Amino acid sequence: MTSIPHAIDPALIQSYREADYLIHVGGSDIVLKVGQASLQLSSLMMGRQVDSAAFITAFNPYSSIARAQENALNHKALLADLSSLGIESIGGEGRDSENLWPSETSILALGISLQNAELLARRYKQNAFLWISGNDGLVDLNLMFPVATQIDINQKPSLIKLGVEGSH
Repeated sequence: MTSIPHAIDPALIQSYREADYLIHVGGSDIVLKVGQASLQLSSLMMGRQVDSAAFITAFNPYSSIARAQENALNHKALLADLSSLGIESIGGEGRDSENLWPSETSILALGISLQNAELLARRYKQNAFLWISGNDGLVDLNLMFPVATQIDINQKPSLIKLGVEGSH
């Protein structure tokens, strides 16, 4: 039997879907929501002449609260990685809509490839990131691991792979 190294709790995925993701641009914020198109984001991407972007963080690996110093070091390293790839980045933050979690400093990486976004998500131990492809500003949740589920409530809990959302 193949073991799954990591799986994401469905409740956590729901939290990702309900969160607000803010991009700090020119003294105002563009708010992104999973599954919704953002005309402001679309306009930003067209103005920068890119057709893909990822909203990603290096904070709180695997959605476990990390020390402020660790988060700051990871964020600095993420910025350095993006710079070395020649990727323009804009600061932002992910916010829990119910304020149960502290906000996470994040980055909108403009013009990044899906492959590089996934590489950075793995490097910084992220369960997911937001992916935007095309000029419509549609925000997708890109999961890095399968969804956790129990096979039978009478058996010991185990994990199976149901599938992973990807880019369209």
